[in-house]
Amino acid sequence: MDMLGHFQRIALTGPVMEDNVATIRAIWLPGHIPRGPVTLAIPVHAGRALRAEAN
Repeated sequence: MDMLGHFQRIALTGPVMEDNVATIRAIWLPGHIPRGPVTLAIPVHAGRALRAEAN
């Protein structure tokens, strides 16, 4: 499977080319920064809910 071709077809900003790769990265990075806090917040939130239910 041609992975580059696949990602060029599904790209929201159009085909990924050498000309626009910096723009693609600039769009992608801020969109993925929240993944870390969200990944940590889900179990913390679930734990708090379970403790509140137990009390």
